[in-house]
Amino acid sequence: MLTLAGLMFWLRQGQRFAARCFGGGEAGVALVFLVCVVAGPACDPAALLRIAVPAVALCAVLGLTVILVRSPRLRRR
Repeated sequence: MLTLAGLMFWLRQGQRFAARCFGGGEAGVALVFLVCVVAGPACDPAALLRIAVPAVALCAVLGLTVILVRSPRLRRR
C-alpha cells in the first residue's frame, strides 16, 4: 500500500507540475510514468534506478520551473 501511495503521489505531482509549466500535458506525464512503472519490474535494480532517477529528476525540474516562473508574480503582489 505504501508503494502504491508513493507512486500515486509522484504521478499527481508530475501531472500538476506539467499543467503549471505547459498548461497541460497531464496525460503525457501519466503515460510516461505508467510505462516506467510497467517496465520497472522487468529490469534489474540498477536498471530500475536508471529509469527512476530521470523520472524523478523531470518532476523536480518541472517543480523548479514552476517556482521560477511564478516568483516574479509573487514579488508584484
